[in-house]
Amino acid sequence: MTSSTEPSFKPPPIVVCLCQEHCLGIGRKIYNPSQVCPDCLKRHDPQQLRVWADNDTAALSLIDEESARKQVLKRNIEAHGRYFCAFEDPDYQHCRWRQSDLNLRGTRLNCSSVRTKGTACARCWNRHLQKIQIIQYFTPTGHCHEEADKAVARLEGTEASTEGSKTVDCSMLPILLLIMLAPPKPHCAFGVACDSSPEGQEKGPNICSWCKNMSFDALYEKSETQPETRYIKRLIDAYMHQLERDSEERIIKGWSYLCACKDPEYRFQTWRQDFNPRDSRVCGTVRHRGQLCARCYRKALEQDQSWLAHFEGDRLGFPCVFEDPRLRRQTDMSWRIGPVDELGRPDPCWEKDSRKHGRCERAGQKNQLCQKCFNRMCEIRGFGRYFDTEWGTLREGFGV
Repeated sequence: MTSSTEPSFKPPPIVVCLCQEHCLGIGRKIYNPSQVCPDCLKRHDPQQLRVWADNDTAALSLIDEESARKQVLKRNIEAHGRYFCAFEDPDYQHCRWRQSDLNLRGTRLNCSSVRTKGTACARCWNRHLQKIQIIQYFTPTGHCHEEADKAVARLEGTEASTEGSKTVDCSMLPILLLIMLAPPKPHCAFGVACDSSPEGQEKGPNICSWCKNMSFDALYEKSETQPETRYIKRLIDAYMHQLERDSEERIIKGWSYLCACKDPEYRFQTWRQDFNPRDSRVCGTVRHRGQLCARCYRKALEQDQSWLAHFEGDRLGFPCVFEDPRLRRQTDMSWRIGPVDELGRPDPCWEKDSRKHGRCERAGQKNQLCQKCFNRMCEIRGFGRYFDTEWGTLREGFGV
């Protein structure tokens, strides 16, 4: 039993680390650009840690020590005929698919070992549909192309050296059989009602990528015509929730955004309800939220979609007039300064100040104020001289 003189409260442990909000240590976080806590060293990918280290010599030294330790462990495991999961193997730490937006391991402490070098373990590969872009770097069986290409090259060399001989080295055949497995036969939960081909597709347990590119309104409407309506609606709901989680994670972690066609934020907008890319390829990610990926933008142009009038190129909406680079001419000074009082002083709330008012939102029309600026300015005397009082668009003669 503790004595009465001992304090009843013990402060949490202190974790000194450079990872800031990404730190995985338990305790009170203290930022130090030269230190990495043990939890982050073990669970974050080394390449990601190097990015956060920002060329700090002391931090890079700690990361290199951990990588060297992993190399020793890797050699010991490989000496017994087993291999690290591709997402843990230090030999692939500089690969594009090891970066955080594609890394299937996440911050899990470790992966199970595998029988073939360059293969993702089952726990990682089971998540590949959550980060579907990973499939361009791996075979359908979870074998990275770096090792798959080496295996093919070795086989070609073996065939060349044994040409004319009756004995052929078949040691690579098991690996090649895995690499060259035919992709799974296309299927779709909609079966013959799937529009990806005139005859539809074979009935399957999931919605195909073609149908996933349709709007949710179109999917729900199509499900009403199916005998297994409730089951298909559950699949659609699950897909929608998956996109919601993916979008939220990307926003929180600062990754590239989902294409506007996949972003749940826009699923109820008219343009999205009407648009079907009619393509089975997966959407790419984009730099700005509300932007169409290259594939969707090209398809919209090919289909001559009328709703593109509400887009500035491939991006939904238009810049607020205060951020439109085309509206910085000498003739725009009058409406930018706005009405003045008897002493010739402009209203301090008129022109946008990024320090006080933050960044502007996207406007729905050309030559229009964003909602934040409209709310700030609409009650200022003289507003109607320059802007439409209902829509917040510049009067004729002021815009471009």
